[in-house]
Amino acid sequence: MKPRQTQLPKGARIYLPDEAERKRHVEASLLGVFRRWGYREIVTPTFEFSDVLATGTDVDVQGNMFTLVDRETGRTLALRPDITPQIARVVATRLRDEPKPIRLAYVTNVFRYDEPRVSHYREFYQAGVELVGLDQPEAEVEVIAMAIEGLRALGLERFQIDRRGQDRRRARTRASGDARAEGRVHARAAGGRARAAGARA
Repeated sequence: MKPRQTQLPKGARIYLPDEAERKRHVEASLLGVFRRWGYREIVTPTFEFSDVLATGTDVDVQGNMFTLVDRETGRTLALRPDITPQIARVVATRLRDEPKPIRLAYVTNVFRYDEPRVSHYREFYQAGVELVGLDQPEAEVEVIAMAIEGLRALGLERFQIDRRGQDRRRARTRASGDARAEGRVHARAAGGRARAAGARA
């Protein structure tokens, strides 16, 4: 009898104990920063009906959703490729009567059927915040200041914030030496809404 294949699917990864410990440290550090700024964690479903997830999701990202069929309804389900559209829907429905501003934070996995590259996987993790109902420029200033604090909490002292368009800020970080880390932070504000999406793990 041939031994069963143990190879992982393309784009999947295992976090061995030391890696898992570092990953949890990053997540806890970022959530700690978010909480100090008054953000509350939100947890959304890993999968939903694909037509619902597609609403508010970039067309390119929609094409890379992992899909499956719900056995009960026959409807197509999808693993979330991004958490922001889910949070926007929750804010517009279940939290619509909450006093503003609303500050929400997340650390979660997302799935995209991209062609895996070095250190990029089809399941990866996002950490970030959504700030709804605070006017400009206060919203932008808050999100950028928090992003900087988050990067420093991870021990990253050398980073650069670039302006890419009127409504986007991108910070790229690199740490030199044996432990190289590259992260990104997007801060976006429009119509009283600001967003920061943190490092991809």
